[in-house]
Formats: sequence, C-alpha cells, structure tokens
Amino acid sequence: MRVFIAALVLIFSFQSWTKANDISELEIEGISVGDSLLDYMTKDEITQNTLAYFSDTRKYYIVGYSKNLSTYKALEIYLKTNDKSFTVKSITGGLYPKNLNECLKKKEKISKEIESSIDTLKFFSGTQDHVYYKNSKEHYSAVFLNDNFINIKCMFYDKKDKENHNIVDNLQVMFQTKEITDWVESGYK
Repeated sequence: MRVFIAALVLIFSFQSWTKANDISELEIEGISVGDSLLDYMTKDEITQNTLAYFSDTRKYYIVGYSKNLSTYKALEIYLKTNDKSFTVKSITGGLYPKNLNECLKKKEKISKEIESSIDTLKFFSGTQDHVYYKNSKEHYSAVFLNDNFINIKCMFYDKKDKENHNIVDNLQVMFQTKEITDWVESGYK
C-alpha cells in the first residue's frame, strides 16, 4: 500500500507523512515511481506533453504534467523510451517561491517531513555550483534510499544565467530511481 504524500509544500499547510520504506511508497500529487503514467494520462497526452530537452531520441524522455495539481505548479516525469507500460522512473514536483529565503525554509520543512516518514533516513545538505549554469548555485537536501535518490533543491539563478537562458527560480522535490541517476551521470545518453 502506498503512502499518501500529495500535499508536500503549501505555505500554510504541510501534511504528515506516513512511514515509508521505499521510494515507490512516496507520492507527488498522487503519482509514484513505478506507476504507469497511463493511469494519469492518455498516450496522446504523453506524446503532446513530451518536453523537448533533447533533439534526438535518448534512452529516456521527460513528460510535463500539470493537470489537476493541488500542491505543485508542474511535474516532470521520466519514462524509458519504447516502454509500452509507461512506467514512471522519476518524478519531480516544482514550485516557484518568491525568494531564496522562502525556498530554503520550504526545503528544510520538506526534508524534515520526509525524514520523519522513513525509518533511519537522514538527509545531507549543502550548496554546490550548478553543473550547467556556471554562475549559479544549488541549495540541496538529498538522501539515497535503497539505491534510489531523493533530492530537494532550491535553484535561484544568477542574473547572468537568467539573461542567457530561459530559466526561472524554483524549488524541486525529486524521487528518482538508480536507473535514472545512472543515466544522468552518463550524460543523458
């Protein structure tokens, strides 16, 4: 049975998380890693909402999801190319806090809520240079859970990066399988 974690980050209401033992037991907007995206979208909707991050076909692709969301402004869902079951391999919920201070407070609150839901879980936190946007920093709280990855990060971009790229400041909550982590580390090949 899945742990219901639909409302992660509302300014005035955070819901309690039930004890979980695996990333597939966590939900963002009712969707979990391991679900079939066909339970939430049609094949046509998946095709129409595929994000054009890559100009060629890769091992995985990313679908944007924004209908009937109660907590997040948008979701990004990773699927394996040619997987006829459309199994969710990673899910990220995104919000757009007004400033970095607000984002950091929300990030900390979410981290503590998730920690309290999973026995022996402890996030590690820090700040690092962004891999692609060289003038910007990521403020993160992350943890590995049975080889899978949970990452909560605030991205408030440097003015130079914003001028050169179409990016916006955001808070991301990501549940990601080892499979996707390996793919990302391989350079999205």
